[in-house]
Amino acid sequence: MTGLLEYYDQFFETKKTNPFLKPISLKNYQSFKNFLTDFQKYEKQTYFLLNVDKKFINLMISFSQIDLRNLKGYVSKGHLQQNTLKKRLDVFKEFLIWLGDENIATFNIHSLFPKIEKTNKEVVYITKDEIQKLIETRHKIEGDYNKLAFDSFIFNCECGLRYEDLSHLSKSDFIKIPDGYVLTKELHKHTERFASESQIPIVHPLLLEIIENYNFHFELKMNSFYNRTLRNLFKKHDLFTEPLTNKRKYIKGIVEVDDVLKNDVITCHSCRRSMITNAFLEGYNDAQVMQMSGHRNLRTLQKYTNFANDELLKKNLDQKLRKLKKVRVKNKN
Repeated sequence: MTGLLEYYDQFFETKKTNPFLKPISLKNYQSFKNFLTDFQKYEKQTYFLLNVDKKFINLMISFSQIDLRNLKGYVSKGHLQQNTLKKRLDVFKEFLIWLGDENIATFNIHSLFPKIEKTNKEVVYITKDEIQKLIETRHKIEGDYNKLAFDSFIFNCECGLRYEDLSHLSKSDFIKIPDGYVLTKELHKHTERFASESQIPIVHPLLLEIIENYNFHFELKMNSFYNRTLRNLFKKHDLFTEPLTNKRKYIKGIVEVDDVLKNDVITCHSCRRSMITNAFLEGYNDAQVMQMSGHRNLRTLQKYTNFANDELLKKNLDQKLRKLKKVRVKNKN
């Protein structure tokens, strides 16, 4: 009989031919193949389509919580956080649906899989003061790629692009206006189905200098290398040194806590959170922010307001106190 992994290889090959497939999606499909390979190795058996049932799914979930780092011969590291486990199971669901579409086997997806909620991460964003400090540090950066990475990060704090969109900018994405440019970028989140468009005015003199200096394109290396370069630069120049508590959530309510610095967890995607959060703090309304971020779902966008709850509360409190002070002064007079 054809093994489950062999069928998955067929499914994976069809995905590779999708012209709209993003590298991050390809990585997810490869990660599940590694997971399934290690799962069979750990259980010391080959699985087939007839093995797929609730018991099989639960066995996979239990395996996902095993730390494989100190065991020899495994491709993956194991000990998956809850959100990562959900990604693996989502790929497996997609694979089972494909089997049905290909008339190979049909599964009742809803009854097979337990509901695993995506946990909210405690994420960081870059404040306006921190962006100013980046600008002040810019002249100290040495090395061509280091300068490119640093400049593109400053530029992206204004634009909030995902790595894939930032690394594929071109001159055709910029429309000239009297005071600068409008960055009009078609965004793709994994597939064509989720395509949207962002429109971002670029008028700050430094940002104009940066994008023109690089001829409207940042020649970035792969995402992981880019993020590692940024973190090394931030540490070297004592940027983002605020202490944070990093929480990793696993199934069954297990939470592991690490004390880290802010520069340990900042990535390219922090720019997206920063642009949206800072826009809300500056008083932009939902429609304005959605035009810049490319979000089509207001509910998704509004999650970003949670990143700045403390700052929004402080602004609301200050505003109320100023009004109260004015009333007291007026009453005295």
